[in-house]
Amino acid sequence: MIEELEIIAEELARLKVEKSKLDEREKALKKRAREILEFQGMESYNASAGSFYVVQKTTVSIDRKKLEKQYPEVFSEVSKRRSVTYLMFSVRGE
Repeated sequence: MIEELEIIAEELARLKVEKSKLDEREKALKKRAREILEFQGMESYNASAGSFYVVQKTTVSIDRKKLEKQYPEVFSEVSKRRSVTYLMFSVRGE
């Protein structure tokens, strides 16, 4: 069993590095696609492998700490607490 954990750890470490590289490449490609769409004055484009859409939306965020400090009763009333169990894995050297 311990040997299997070592194998899993090695594969997870490798995958984390690969995923990081892929995430960076995806971000760069999306940025370039957006630049092209904006330059062309386009909001969408249907390519053979998929579709591009420029989406603009407004988000609302709540300053949790400020709400809790200024309105503790409201914070207590509207907040939801739950217990979650999950496995964390960190690569040595990170």
